[in-house]
Amino acid sequence: MRKALRITRTVVLAVAIVYVVLCAVIYAMMRQPPPVVARFMDKVPAVGWMSLPMETLWTWANRGDIEPGADAPDFELPTVDGTSRVRLSALRGKPVVLVFGSYTCPPFRKKMPDMNGLYERYRERAAFYFVYIEEAHSTDGWPSKTNAREGVLYARAQKIEDRVKAGETCWTTLKIPFPMLVDDLDDHVGRRYQAWPIRVYIVDKDGKIAWKTLPGPFGFEADLVRPAFDKHLGAPAST
Repeated sequence: MRKALRITRTVVLAVAIVYVVLCAVIYAMMRQPPPVVARFMDKVPAVGWMSLPMETLWTWANRGDIEPGADAPDFELPTVDGTSRVRLSALRGKPVVLVFGSYTCPPFRKKMPDMNGLYERYRERAAFYFVYIEEAHSTDGWPSKTNAREGVLYARAQKIEDRVKAGETCWTTLKIPFPMLVDDLDDHVGRRYQAWPIRVYIVDKDGKIAWKTLPGPFGFEADLVRPAFDKHLGAPAST
């Protein structure tokens, strides 16, 4: 009996150690640049998704170091149609809502119509901009079965024209009603804001971070975003 108990304890301890090590490895990989993360996540077996706390690990690994109250990192990016450039710091005096995402993110495509609805409610209270960032599920990084079924097939952009083309399709197909900006190929804005694959920020009128969602795809829900809009932008009048 004692021998069996010792064996059981040894097995339980070994399993616990393996579990912790696996969590540590996945957490470390989730903190890598998106292309590395994408290739790694594509190779995680189904049993890993079912048995490990993937959502918790992702949330902690990608929470980012820009917290509410900090200065919003400044940037200047072109509009998707190439007609102008927008500098964030030039928008001070009015709150700014930044929505980050890419067309190859299935949760983004599913939830963006609801976010369009929020824009219609709060459009007079803030300047809204969509920032098109590196693809969430490129065909050469982290292919998605949903994307294959829906014909949303884009490789990782090798030149800015590739990203602009994907952004234009995203903007028109999803009928995004506010301006779209396009991140540079070095992805400096998306990565500085820890925005991949999707995220929403509110920048207050003084250029400070007022609020941000959890790392995407978690938190990209209109019902979760609306209370923050009410708090930081002001609830719209009832109609």
